[in-house]
Amino acid sequence: MVDRRRSRGRPGYTLMELLIVVTILAVLAVVAMPQYARSVERSRAAEALNMLGQMRASQLRAKLETGAYVAQAQLDITFPAGGSSWNFGFTANPPPVDGNAMAVRNAGPIWMIEMDLTTGKVCSNNPSLYGVPNPLPC
Repeated sequence: MVDRRRSRGRPGYTLMELLIVVTILAVLAVVAMPQYARSVERSRAAEALNMLGQMRASQLRAKLETGAYVAQAQLDITFPAGGSSWNFGFTANPPPVDGNAMAVRNAGPIWMIEMDLTTGKVCSNNPSLYGVPNPLPC
């Protein structure tokens, strides 16, 4: 028996073959997108944790020099410009002796990560997403 599609001399794929490929790609996209979104959010959390660590270290240096924590504007670090995924600050400005540095997400649900200035303990209202061991409050 002769294959009619090939005997006409027109190379190409049948509609059924194209539909199968599109279906496979759609299934892969549905499986991959949530994992991609989780990876992006974890990288944003790493950015926040890095900045919180810098804020804590800067406050500890200021406390060694002055005997107390200082206001955010007096820290010896540079905060990310407006394009950052997070807003950074302290529970009070200047923070009390037992204060926390905190990061709040700019977009989406209200997600926060806090770091205790004295102990360095990290807490989050979404600990499983950010890989943080402790839920809020710290």
